[in-house]
Amino acid sequence: MPDKVHLTKSGIQVLTWDEDAEQYVEEEVRSVLFALRCNCHIDSGVTLGDIFRGVEAHRDLALFLQAWSHCDVEAFHAEARKPAAKPWADFEYIEISREFDWNEHGASNQVRVRGVGEPGEFGCTHYGIDMTPVNQIAHLPVRLKPHMEISRDSTKIAESPCRFTLLDVLGEIYWEISFFGNPASRDDTAAEVEEAVRDIKEGRAELTRVELPKNKVQ
Repeated sequence: MPDKVHLTKSGIQVLTWDEDAEQYVEEEVRSVLFALRCNCHIDSGVTLGDIFRGVEAHRDLALFLQAWSHCDVEAFHAEARKPAAKPWADFEYIEISREFDWNEHGASNQVRVRGVGEPGEFGCTHYGIDMTPVNQIAHLPVRLKPHMEISRDSTKIAESPCRFTLLDVLGEIYWEISFFGNPASRDDTAAEVEEAVRDIKEGRAELTRVELPKNKVQ
């Protein structure tokens, strides 16, 4: 059984602890699927495009992720290979983080994928990537946030060191990029949103006023 996995510039590396050598050594496995529950590390400088190419090298892994994340994996890989007319410039890297929150209704432990911009007065700005063509962000490095944010009733109260499995990382990446379907469906949704925003700005939209309870912050 493998002990951990590294996502590298050259692919997916599966490692096992060698007691005699007292170090991790690369292990040959029949399938990377055997390592899905292993701890995952992303090497410095590894980009979203590098991860796509790593998955492409393992047909069974790509098919699994297609079913697991309800994602047309090949369509996004093909899009990532296209030249980017406008590479994304608003954020510097893609972050994978873990968040734990609980309230009176229960608890949730979520893995999130977001773009992260430069730090400002109120911290770093975060961006969703679910409507962004992947060829615009394939060049961006992907990083794991080493500390989990712990919240109660959506208010942060602490942080704790955390780990990610290979399934946490890959499953959430493909789930996020395909949230609005395949690239064509995503672009149709983005166009509808842009048209709705134009209608609001130009006064053509029919707006409904919503009155919030007085005890709520507006």
